[in-house]
Amino acid sequence: MATSEPKQPGTSAPPEPAEYEENVVGRPARMPDQATLDAGIELSDVDIRGIARAGVALLIFTVASVAVVTVLQWFLTGRLDDFAASESGVAPPPDSEVPYLIETRARTGVEYEQFRTEEDARLSSYGWVDEEAGIVHIPIEQAMDMMIDEGFPTRPEAEMEEWQDSGMEMPSDSSSGRMMERSREWLDAKSPK
Repeated sequence: MATSEPKQPGTSAPPEPAEYEENVVGRPARMPDQATLDAGIELSDVDIRGIARAGVALLIFTVASVAVVTVLQWFLTGRLDDFAASESGVAPPPDSEVPYLIETRARTGVEYEQFRTEEDARLSSYGWVDEEAGIVHIPIEQAMDMMIDEGFPTRPEAEMEEWQDSGMEMPSDSSSGRMMERSREWLDAKSPK
C-alpha cells in the first residue's frame, strides 16, 4: 500500500485505488469507475427503478391489507355496512329491552320528585326493617342525636397508648440517603418530655 502526501485544498488528484479496497464493515467495496475518480464527486444518480419498485410494492401491500381486513370483517360479522356513517348522527335505539335498573335511573322530573318524597318519608319515620329479629328504623335526626349522646366507638385507652404516631418515624433504606436514619434511643432523647 503506497502512502500518499496529504492533499492540498484545490487539488483534484484522484485518491489512490488502495483506499477503496475495504469499506467500514470490512467487506470489499465496489470500486468507483475512473470518471468518478477524476471528478472527485459521486456521478451516479439514485436508483429510481429501485425506489419505484419499492413504492409499487408498498401500494400493492396496502391494497391487499385493506382487502384482507374487509373480507375478515365480512366473514366475522356478516356485514360490511359499518363503514357508512349513520344518517342521523345518533346511534339507533337498542333492539333489546332496557334493564330495569338503568330505566329507573332515567326518571323524568315528576318521577324523581315522587322518588325523593318516598325516600324522605322513610328517613323521617319509624318502621320495621326485620320484625322477627326486632330491627326497626328510626328517623335520621333521632339516630344522629342518639349517636352524639352515646358517642362513637373508640379504641381502648391501653391500645391507644401502646402505639402513638409522633410524626418522627424515619424512612427505611429506600430513602436513598436523602435523610439520615436515627435510632429510637436518639429520638427519645431529643423528644420533649
